[in-house]
Amino acid sequence: MKLKKLIDSNYSLINHTVSKIVDNANEVINNSVFVAIKGYKFNGIDFIEKAIKNGARTIIYDQELTLNLSYKNINFIKVIDSKVELARLLKKFHSKYKLPKIVAVTGTNGKTSTTNYLYQILKFNNYNTLLIGTSYVYKFFNKNEKLLRTKNTTLKLTEIYKLMTEYKYDYLIMEASSQGIEEGRLLGLEFDVICFTNITHDHLDYHKTLDNYVNSKSKIIYSLKENGILLLNYEMNYYNYLKKLSLVKTYSYSVYNEDATFFCKKISDTSYVFTSQLLKYELEFKTKLLGSFNIENLLASFSIYKLLTSLDLSFVYFIDRLKMVKGRMNLYKLNDINILIDFAHTPDGVYRVLEDINKMNYQNIITVIGCGGNKDKEKRPIIGNIVTSYSDYVIFTEDNSRNELIENIISDIVKEVKKDNYEIIYDRKNAIDKAISISKTNDIILLLGKGSEEYIERDEFIVHSDIDYIENKGAIRING
Repeated sequence: MKLKKLIDSNYSLINHTVSKIVDNANEVINNSVFVAIKGYKFNGIDFIEKAIKNGARTIIYDQELTLNLSYKNINFIKVIDSKVELARLLKKFHSKYKLPKIVAVTGTNGKTSTTNYLYQILKFNNYNTLLIGTSYVYKFFNKNEKLLRTKNTTLKLTEIYKLMTEYKYDYLIMEASSQGIEEGRLLGLEFDVICFTNITHDHLDYHKTLDNYVNSKSKIIYSLKENGILLLNYEMNYYNYLKKLSLVKTYSYSVYNEDATFFCKKISDTSYVFTSQLLKYELEFKTKLLGSFNIENLLASFSIYKLLTSLDLSFVYFIDRLKMVKGRMNLYKLNDINILIDFAHTPDGVYRVLEDINKMNYQNIITVIGCGGNKDKEKRPIIGNIVTSYSDYVIFTEDNSRNELIENIISDIVKEVKKDNYEIIYDRKNAIDKAISISKTNDIILLLGKGSEEYIERDEFIVHSDIDYIENKGAIRING
């Protein structure tokens, strides 16, 4: 595509063929358009000369430049907002492609499980599906599956376009983080379905206030297509607020209230009935999923599937093949010791895990947990009070301390704790060992916060996996 088909300009431009549109100088090839964006850590204008050296022919920027603009055969175009211009260029550059239907799931908790269950349903029914999740991408095309590792929950816009135009996918499912929305990583995308799982306390180190956090999340609603669909958890905080923002059809789901569009009724510990105002029949199913919030996530994925396609009895057969998400309510046996691993790291997430475990017939609950460094210090004492209130014994330990002293992090966690049923063991492996050593038959150990993560982030990344650590001790997974 020629540059002048992408850019309307009154200036005289070198009308070169555009090979690529990028915002990373390392990804530049000959005849690229390089868009200089000021990010959270780096500023694109600092890499303009590198982009030119790598073959960029057009530079787009929105800040004052101090470098010499006398390069020959290079276009320099100043715009009002580079992020908006990048979104516009990418959308136009990829207009020749038939893009998949796009589903975004956002929320403080439940994004990974909901998107993963939906991906499994679509895959089971042989839809070509792309899943962009936390630290990974799944590509299912022509019954073949590939897995890629990534760094962010919400990928950069350039990466999203590259992935969804690689094959002719039917669906793209993605987790949408508040930071990704706020930083414009989804600008210009048009969504067919957006689902909100919940909004609770998290990421206030970045957003500063809960109102800012909610506002960042809610911006994505205006990216729905004219015939798009908004799906909301009926019980979530801000349900009415988000519903009022909607300009499209809005549906709800619930495991508590039959007034919701989609409802899941519990019959026994493993049996449920799925009903909907959009169905003429009920679907009974069994599942080994642990936790009421996991049933909520499963219901959300069923609801999206029904809204996208036509729900039929294949859904019931699929349930038997459903795989638990790695690091989410994974239950293990180590000899006669019960161990549960979960990613819960927010006050609401931790509370809901403990709430469900307390309803089960375990003798004592022993919780091993920490909090991340350099992030959201306000939630630390809240989590400290929750785990000591709903556990019989707690061991506070390291999570991802980053470049903050672990002693300071744990001091924040315990500073408002009212009970003395805890100890502090800074080394996470030693903390897990201590929990195992004091656990008895019919007790359960909760290893919270890390989930499927394979590292501890300090000044550098230290190899560690809660899952690998207990499996190497002989622990066996017992719930899928």
